[in-house]
Amino acid sequence: MSSLAGIAVSVVAAPALPSGNAHAVLHEILTMLGQLADGQPGGAIDLRGLPLNNADFAILRDQLGRGEVSASVQAAGRLEILETAIPGVWWHTHYTHDGDIITEIIEITRFPDILASQHADISDGLSRLQQQLGKASGAKEESHV
Repeated sequence: MSSLAGIAVSVVAAPALPSGNAHAVLHEILTMLGQLADGQPGGAIDLRGLPLNNADFAILRDQLGRGEVSASVQAAGRLEILETAIPGVWWHTHYTHDGDIITEIIEITRFPDILASQHADISDGLSRLQQQLGKASGAKEESHV
């Protein structure tokens, strides 16, 4: 027994095995994408609200891939929106100011709502541009006098 005391032992965690929930999420995406293709509303899946482990997230990333479009929004932390390789399927990741993930959502839609200009913002932009053009044309008229 004393000869075992000199043997170094290290504990290594086994890699996480997929829970199987990633495949359920992929089938839910398939259903919503079919609805979107039929002209119905798509939907969204809150990934952080589901019992998914790192292996499940890896499966989702692998199966969905990465598309050509990405956007970053700075509002209450950083929000990254990535088009997946599946048109109509978007992956949103919202980070805290410290870089920790707050939420991850898969949105099935033609275009993510959060990227669309809001009516109030458009009205504000219209007013600003009108004021800028009013000042610019006023300055231009004064320089010709």
